[in-house]
Amino acid sequence: MSGLKTGLLNSTIKLQNTSLASLAGLSGLTSVHWFEINFNSALTSIADLSALTAVSGPLFIQGNAALSNVNGLEGLTIYGNNALTNVDGFSAVTTIGSTSLLGIISNNSLTNIDGLAALVSVDTKVEIRSNFALRACDSLQVLLDQVDDALPGPGPGLDGIPDVSAIQDTHRF
Repeated sequence: MSGLKTGLLNSTIKLQNTSLASLAGLSGLTSVHWFEINFNSALTSIADLSALTAVSGPLFIQGNAALSNVNGLEGLTIYGNNALTNVDGFSAVTTIGSTSLLGIISNNSLTNIDGLAALVSVDTKVEIRSNFALRACDSLQVLLDQVDDALPGPGPGLDGIPDVSAIQDTHRF
């Protein structure tokens, strides 16, 4: 890939079933409409996308078997990346706006979501599911307390959100 030095706000980029080991050619990309990075077995990092500041449509990262981190990005759907062990790349993200989405789904080696600890405001859907190695969600406690009643512990009434400390095993069908 040759380097992109500008935004492609009305464009679609699909990198699917390639032999790419990095996204160095996209290091200058600042904006895109639709972006898919799917089933690239040699891809180990997407850190070269750190200049990307706007994705006006969906951003999918799925089935990249060797992908080990998602440093520098927000508003993602992270799905089926079996080597992914953490989401520390989200560590500076405090807010996810209404035009974004955060989905962390079916990442079999994901053991923690501590990278979400700074998250205090969400104006959209956050979906974290089917990450079977994930055993704790303590890092979401501040966010849940903000949503609930801004105090530690479960909020008042039947709609109070309980503190999150451990994930119970669920039946797999």
